[in-house]
This record gives sequence, structure tokens and C-alpha cells, in this order.
Amino acid sequence: RALVLEGCVGETLSALEAQHMATRAANASLGATLSRIAEDELRHAVLAFRTLGWLAQTFEGARTAALDALAEAQRALDNQTSAPGNAGLAEHGMLADEDRIALRRAAFQSIVARPMADVLG
Repeated sequence: RALVLEGCVGETLSALEAQHMATRAANASLGATLSRIAEDELRHAVLAFRTLGWLAQTFEGARTAALDALAEAQRALDNQTSAPGNAGLAEHGMLADEDRIALRRAAFQSIVARPMADVLG
């Protein structure tokens, strides 16, 4: 459950978010730092997906548990709501809550759920 929620889902979406923020940052140094963070998060996500593949091949029940956790992540994304407060920080790379939520929801199926289905067979 933790591997799926934190590794496969969390790290993947965090990498996407950090890269998106990097392209919006007005300060080049901040943009470069956010890009490095995105690369690091992506490495974590790749490791999580590799680990999930090994678990699914090695342990009976791992596939079902992973799919249950994926459904939990989908529900959590569906239930997220935005709060005001960071909309004025775009020049610093920050995403407004509603933009961050929309980005994560849009990417979930294509860059998390489908690859996870491939890993799980």
C-alpha cells in the first residue's frame, strides 16, 4: 500500500509537479533547482515501479493489494479540494492549489495507472 501510494503515485506526481513548477519559475536558479528535484523524484518513482513489479511476481496477493491502493489513490485525488493562498506565487514556481490538483488528476491515468497496470500484468 505504502509503495503504491507514496512511491508509484506520490513520487511520480511530485516529479511531474516539480518539473511543471520549474518551467514556470521566473528565477533561473530556482527553475534549475526544481528541475533537479523533479529528476530525483522521478528516480524514486522508477525504483517504486521496479519494486512493485518484483513484488507482484514474487508474492501472491501483491497485485490485488497494489490495485486496491491504486483505487484508494484515485479516490483521494477525486476528493481533493483547493484552498486559497498560493495563487500569487506563480513567479516562484508555485502552482495554485486548483492548478496542482488539475495537473495531478489529468496525469494520474496516463502516467501512473496505465504504467502500473502494465507492471502488474
